[in-house]
Amino acid sequence: MESSSDTMLTEAIAAIRSGDNTHARELLTRLLRIDSANQEYWLWLSTVVESERERIYCLQSVLKQDPTNRAALRGLAILGAKQPSDIELTGILKIPHRKIEPPTRTSPINIPGGKWIILAAPIAALVVMVLFVSFLFRPRSTSVAPTLPPPSPTLSPTPIATATHTPVPIESVLIRTPIPTELSGTPLAIFAGVSPTQTPYWGVTPNHNYEAYTSSVAALMRGEYQKSIDYMEQVIRTDDKLSDAYFIRAEAYRNLGLLDEAEQEYQLALQYNPSLAAAHLGLARIQMIRNPNVLSEEFDLAILHDPNLLPAYLEKAEFLVSQAQWEALEELSRSGLRAGVRSPLLQLHEGRARYYLGRYEEALDSILLATSSDESILDAYYLQGVTLIALAREEQSISPLETYNAYAIGDIHGWNAIGVAYNNIDNFVEAETAFSYVLILDEMNFVALYNRGLLFMDLKRHEEAIADFEKAKEVNPQSDALEFARAQGYFALGEDQVALEALEVIFERSLDPNLVADAYALQALYYVNQTPPYISEAISNWEIIIQLENVSEERKDQAQNQLFMFVNFP
Repeated sequence: MESSSDTMLTEAIAAIRSGDNTHARELLTRLLRIDSANQEYWLWLSTVVESERERIYCLQSVLKQDPTNRAALRGLAILGAKQPSDIELTGILKIPHRKIEPPTRTSPINIPGGKWIILAAPIAALVVMVLFVSFLFRPRSTSVAPTLPPPSPTLSPTPIATATHTPVPIESVLIRTPIPTELSGTPLAIFAGVSPTQTPYWGVTPNHNYEAYTSSVAALMRGEYQKSIDYMEQVIRTDDKLSDAYFIRAEAYRNLGLLDEAEQEYQLALQYNPSLAAAHLGLARIQMIRNPNVLSEEFDLAILHDPNLLPAYLEKAEFLVSQAQWEALEELSRSGLRAGVRSPLLQLHEGRARYYLGRYEEALDSILLATSSDESILDAYYLQGVTLIALAREEQSISPLETYNAYAIGDIHGWNAIGVAYNNIDNFVEAETAFSYVLILDEMNFVALYNRGLLFMDLKRHEEAIADFEKAKEVNPQSDALEFARAQGYFALGEDQVALEALEVIFERSLDPNLVADAYALQALYYVNQTPPYISEAISNWEIIIQLENVSEERKDQAQNQLFMFVNFP
């Protein structure tokens, strides 16, 4: 179970992301009273304090605990409190590797576009030279990942004007000045010079009729929650129907971790003011703590009563992301933007949903609108990169992915993505470096093992490819795409029986008709490569491909061409 400190830190980060820096600052201050040596608390606090002097103090407090902390050193350099020459830092890790010559990459049967061809029996021997180079029917590019996890939530404290769905020229917002190596990794809120707009504690309204009310609110802001409760008790004795008083007391109880008491106070607030949106949000937060796998309906009630209540949108969006409910996420984002909610994070959620729905051009529009309004949204750089890869615009994907990796140096997803981009533009050295770096962070990372194995296949380093594929199979033995890659690798090494067994796995269990077709095509090429060729078996495979349902027309046409060649030129 998450500790109270972890819960408080999570809420502080959520407050930063929603632009509520006052509340975040109070939560972080309270955490530091509990653990003044916690570097993470000081780093987060440095992004929400109000003055440069306070920011410097926070970063210096980090260095008292760890004089080599990279983020603190870089932040002080940017603020002018430390010269970059004083910073003892190393650049992003580069992995030694041998010099390799870029190969001439061909399609499986040496026809542009990766199409099959067997001209006739006298020419069949040519197949041996090109049989095992790449995926049949498939693009020669590496994939981002068979399963690409959603990016983790990233802060962005700066609201923007209501977004409209107007395409933004990519050149105007995508290409950015590279981050100096000695400054990479510094909190983006510092580097981008963001000045977050201070917003009030959500749902708290001033009431000058009661001095105790004002004192209670001030105590709540300072994180002195018991004092806030005590002050508000005085108000309730005078006016026991003041809904705001119950709401503020509920917030204090919730921050103390007293959920039952908080729930009761929220209910009292709603009893006297059923349209108090912030109270519905408070109930939603309690329900999500108690049952994080069930979306609270209170989020919708909060939005109904206040269509501009940003935290309700963002917290509901986080749940939808965790459940991969992309259609619902897009609809939530669009409804918020139509209502006039001022947040680039909502625009980014729209882009994220469209990316996972496969509508990449629309996704890019939304992502660019978000990042052009607030350059401190780290996830936007990652999403730009993977979306551009999906659009086959790998050259443009490098810059945002480099920015993401400079700040999130330990995030394997960014390195896997940039590895794919480099591979697809034939920069094999950088691609291998990226995948190998992931495997230093996680030696059994499936995506890196699978993609580096494909890279090794392209470079004719078949034994290394098989080594990666076998490790990947230990992690995910159910991947049919991996079985196809293994078949290619073992054919290339002359271990035909192992390769055929891998193809049989695909025939038995794959639900992807196009992959099944590719497997039959690869098996057919094996048949015609035998001495003497197994012509009838090859013909049977081409006929099976033609009869398969839901197979692409391109594959069926190619199978028909092979069948025509065998029938007419025996």
